[in-house]
Amino acid sequence: MAGIGFDIKDVLEELGTSLIIYRYPGPTLIEEKIDHEFFTTHSSEFLRMFFSKATLVVDTQIVTGDIVSAMGYYFLVTANTPSYFENSIVDWTAVFYRCNCLGKLSRYPQRGTWDSNYEKVTDWSDIETDIHALQYENVRDSSQFVEEDVLAMSIQGNLLFLPGYVEVEEGDRWYPIATDLTKFYRIASIDSLRIENVSICILKEDERE
Repeated sequence: MAGIGFDIKDVLEELGTSLIIYRYPGPTLIEEKIDHEFFTTHSSEFLRMFFSKATLVVDTQIVTGDIVSAMGYYFLVTANTPSYFENSIVDWTAVFYRCNCLGKLSRYPQRGTWDSNYEKVTDWSDIETDIHALQYENVRDSSQFVEEDVLAMSIQGNLLFLPGYVEVEEGDRWYPIATDLTKFYRIASIDSLRIENVSICILKEDERE
């Protein structure tokens, strides 16, 4: 029933936590109120460190793949599911992954250029900068299985979760700190189907110049 949904919205707007939605390109800033919960005692290290849930208002503008900020953190929205009462939406439950990087992506052009001495002068060019993302490397176990709502997968190796607006390609170079050009990784593979509007990338050591 719409009335219940807007009653919940009134409560959230009075007592909830302020949240900003960053809608790209732009970014356009949209403010909402949410009820937010971390899972700091979960047995999974990944979920304990990065996973949280939020109750959203009935007419929320948040969609999967958005970057949002609240309580001094940036989050990547990895799920957004409606809650029903008597066949009507009353609120939404979202899953957030806390971002731990403000990085950039660079790409090497397919066709190089040369100077008058026939030396190659083509360099890496930035595709996207100031990207809020989650990079996680499971170094404790050979495999850490995560099964919680949106994500059911084996966490192995070095993973990068990117918002959907970033047009990443295999072979791109990822800098987890945009201002530190000494630390970077190669995008080895991309899974863009597991989570709507989110790219899950496997990172490998990048030995290219």
